[in-house]
Amino acid sequence: MRAFFYLLTAINITLISCSQNPGNPTAENKTQIKKESSSQPSEGELLFDNKCNVCHIKTKPTPKEIKTLSAPPISCVARQIKKDFSDKDIEDAKTFILNYVFFPDITKAHCDTLRLKSFGAMPSLKGSVTEDELDLIADYILENYPLTEKEKP
Repeated sequence: MRAFFYLLTAINITLISCSQNPGNPTAENKTQIKKESSSQPSEGELLFDNKCNVCHIKTKPTPKEIKTLSAPPISCVARQIKKDFSDKDIEDAKTFILNYVFFPDITKAHCDTLRLKSFGAMPSLKGSVTEDELDLIADYILENYPLTEKEKP
């Protein structure tokens, strides 16, 4: 009987240690690992925060903030670009972003008349951001600011 008790204890200890082995994560642990890795900002987001967020805020502005904005929120910019360039034209959208950021011009703007009157064309960032950085920023913008169901073509 004692041998049987020791055998059950050994089996329990083995099962417990295997279930807690970090090299063999459970489904719950896998979810936690995924959450932790996805909570890290992408390189594109970090570049956006350092190069674009000074003018283009990432959140919906409060009524008080609207009066102080120097440029439209990035969500508005992203929505307008996505409306004008379909999902099939993602490379064209990225090319537009690169061209507009380096050579801004009101005639090339994808913005409604009211916003153009309020904000005008943005200043050129040529020399402040590289093409590679801007490519990462464009990916971040286009991937993280989706159209709502009503806005989709």
